[in-house]
Amino acid sequence: MKRHISISLGNTKLGKIPQFNLAPKLSCQNSKYCSGVFEGRKFECYAIKAWRQYADTRKAWTKNIKLCHTRLSLVEDELRQYFDRSRPKWFRIHSAGDFFSQEYLDMWLRLATTYQDIKFLAFTKAYGLNFSRAPKNLKVVYSVMPETPLADVPVGSRAYAGPVPQLVSGRLFSCPGTCEGCGVCWNLRDYEHVHFDLH
Repeated sequence: MKRHISISLGNTKLGKIPQFNLAPKLSCQNSKYCSGVFEGRKFECYAIKAWRQYADTRKAWTKNIKLCHTRLSLVEDELRQYFDRSRPKWFRIHSAGDFFSQEYLDMWLRLATTYQDIKFLAFTKAYGLNFSRAPKNLKVVYSVMPETPLADVPVGSRAYAGPVPQLVSGRLFSCPGTCEGCGVCWNLRDYEHVHFDLH
């Protein structure tokens, strides 16, 4: 059976962890914080670099977001088929892209609730959406870039890119650069955070 959506089966950072991606910026509510200059150094979301560099990647991510906007029920059905067949231990929601609407987020909440044996992970700047119904097997981590107003970021686990505010409450982990063999982000508690170097 032909699948319309594209599910990536890993990358250099995630290893063999499968993921579902969307076009960066086009799906990101707070994309204005994804690139800029900090301490004289330019930075940008690594997904934008991949978007520019690889034509097949652009095509797949663009098709995914178009389907999510126009045929969300098809996207959900095909994701269910994938999970039923493959049963991955871990699944990354968006190594590129973000939750662009509550309706789209609700689809992922339903999927995570159904597939309790799969650990889902999502980093997000969609601070205004309602994640309160997220089941325990879906870890949501709020991304914080250098110019992100901290007052806008909800309470919960955070991923700091670049500088870490001095008054961070809770435990802070540093990303070793790869997910395989680590898994810290998937198991963060609400008072635990992670730090990434700027790309």
